[in-house]
Amino acid sequence: MGIVSPWTTGCLCLVLAASGLLLLGQRSLRGSTLMAPWVWCWVSLWSLALMEISRGDGLEGSTAWCFCLGVSTILPGMALLGAQRPHDRIWQFVVLSLWVILVLPAVKNILLEPGSIFQLHPAWGWFLWLLILLGCLNRIGTRYWFAALLVAGGQCLVLAGHLPGLKYELGEIGTLSSLGCFTAAILVVQLQLRGVTQSTVGFDRAWVDFRDQFGTLWALRVADRINMLAERQQSKVRLTWHGLRDGSEDDQEPPLDVETEAILHQNLKNLLRRFVSIDWIAARLPVAADPVVDERGS
Repeated sequence: MGIVSPWTTGCLCLVLAASGLLLLGQRSLRGSTLMAPWVWCWVSLWSLALMEISRGDGLEGSTAWCFCLGVSTILPGMALLGAQRPHDRIWQFVVLSLWVILVLPAVKNILLEPGSIFQLHPAWGWFLWLLILLGCLNRIGTRYWFAALLVAGGQCLVLAGHLPGLKYELGEIGTLSSLGCFTAAILVVQLQLRGVTQSTVGFDRAWVDFRDQFGTLWALRVADRINMLAERQQSKVRLTWHGLRDGSEDDQEPPLDVETEAILHQNLKNLLRRFVSIDWIAARLPVAADPVVDERGS
């Protein structure tokens, strides 16, 4: 191994910084299904570190090898899509299988065509675009939309040589820039978490926190279940993107009778227990009398 290049040193410094920020945020994720995406974030960061080290060592077939490691940046977003218990652990095998499928062309190049230049088929590249877009859209309507844009930008930078419409290998600059985007995204999330007020509790607080942490797709699913329950209770209350509303033009928080409030609170708790810990729920939802309705399913 020769002298470590400045590019490699910079990448390793960013990986260490991002890893430290991830450790700071780990405590808030304990007991939730977000621990799996958190682990995939670690895998992704250190895969990029390994990519830069292997590129600096002049590893044969480095383009294909770097692609195998670079696509790991898509995995944390995919892990979030299966964050509901009890299937969240099994879903990680799906995420791992996706990684294997994505790198098949590169593995074929490394093993069967070691002397040829690695070029990804355009259909594979468009599939990568779809995965990047899906991960971004799942966060774009939440408090962490800017971090989502940074992550998507980092993914595009590290995979630029394989994405239709870009098709320009950025090399060390791409890896360093992508790590800068990922580190900045993690920092933005940490700062926003610290900026959230902890003084208010209630249905809307639990809903908004869940929406922001688990993304648009799961939020829409939970909102649909709550609104179906409200209809069965013959209530005009609806769970909107910003919380409970009564459907009037003023879009104000509705006055709820005790029974309806207890039912909605309990069913939100039942739904959220599939994602977060009891302590997470208790910190946001006040204790209410147990209602007779229990919303099951997902």
